[in-house]
Amino acid sequence: MDSRGRRDRARINLGEAYEVEYWSKSLGISKERLTAIVQKVGDRLDAVRAEVAAERERTRDAEK
Repeated sequence: MDSRGRRDRARINLGEAYEVEYWSKSLGISKERLTAIVQKVGDRLDAVRAEVAAERERTRDAEK
């Protein structure tokens, strides 16, 4: 185990810069957007992914 401790892969830890960097790139969103989404739906990865997908759907619908 490293100095960062055991990582919970089902949660996004906004207190760790490397996680914010990784998840923002992985989800294709800005760090600021990731932070806002986590504040809105919580830190569970499944909830964050669902919100990102819902936002993209809303954006597609608005462009029609």
